[in-house]
Amino acid sequence: FLTEKLQNPDHTYRYQNTNIVSPDQHDVPITVGADYIGGGHSHPEDGHPMFSFADVGVLRSAYEQTTPASRRAEVYFMLVCKNQISGAVKSYAIKVDNIIALSSAYDAVWNDPKYASIADEKERMKKILQVQGKKYNNCGGQYEKSFLQQFSTFGISLYEATNESLSSWSNLKLENTTQLVIPIPCN
Repeated sequence: FLTEKLQNPDHTYRYQNTNIVSPDQHDVPITVGADYIGGGHSHPEDGHPMFSFADVGVLRSAYEQTTPASRRAEVYFMLVCKNQISGAVKSYAIKVDNIIALSSAYDAVWNDPKYASIADEKERMKKILQVQGKKYNNCGGQYEKSFLQQFSTFGISLYEATNESLSSWSNLKLENTTQLVIPIPCN
């Protein structure tokens, strides 16, 4: 789905969600632009139950494209997924904390010499996702921890919904010494 923040005639705002259906279960076209502040998607059961590098790229694009700049604090990207090990269905969101760090870290991966020689952008992304997929495959089901480790320098935060109505969230952080994922309640 996509979320737009639209101005009403009386200068208040409303949020409008639009569902998107994709024929490709591994690729959903996400629109970004002035009024779009975010959206969400689900991963198929054979996908990893956590955000990918491509998802982080969507967050970055949404943040950069939304206008005016005052809307950027609201930009988010959500994921609903099922953990293959526990069977639990979870809802996550990512938000930008530092766009300079996000752009720098994203570009460092995208332009890494092991990928930069791949001219076709779809093929380059596919290769990056294959490498990331191996990290997720080797994380022992600790997808949140793996994500936080992989994206620790990207200037983004990871949130998990703590109830089905999505009215309560926790900011997931890695504790420095133990590397345990610590949920910090927020709303």
